[in-house]
Amino acid sequence: MAYTATLKSAIGKLRGCLERAGLGRQDERFAQHGTHTPAGDAPLVLVACSGGRDSLALAALAHIVCGTLGLRCGAMIIDHRMQEGSAGVAVQAASTCVDLGLDPVIVRIVHVNQDGNGPEAAARDARYEAMFDEARACGAQAILLAHTRDDQAETIIMGLMRSGGVDVLD
Repeated sequence: MAYTATLKSAIGKLRGCLERAGLGRQDERFAQHGTHTPAGDAPLVLVACSGGRDSLALAALAHIVCGTLGLRCGAMIIDHRMQEGSAGVAVQAASTCVDLGLDPVIVRIVHVNQDGNGPEAAARDARYEAMFDEARACGAQAILLAHTRDDQAETIIMGLMRSGGVDVLD
């Protein structure tokens, strides 16, 4: 498969990120071209996957990069049950991750406690707690999160809408 310059750059950046976290090449055979199966006890990297384009792209990229390093690559889907149809979205995201070759693929339902900081913050707190719990339970060495350039702007806009002011920019 021929990779575009953008994909090559993304592969290099993710590989560098994993290597800086101590998750480099597990064995010299992974330096050779071809398909290699990571050992069953190889370090596990989980991708937090919402089913959106950014997290599915990261899942596909992580599968490629982890495969070249001899790392196992799985996915974790968190269903907040805050929107109608969320269970279907979680099932579809899990199915796509399985189709990409990620293993394990974990779907976890969380309860979001409204804490006065807004539903997005409460959902994020519940999601991160569940991700850390699952990572510990399955012995994952890292959790990868995808964010687009628009995510920071979206967070600021939501904060402005809730607060009615520019305090969110601090």
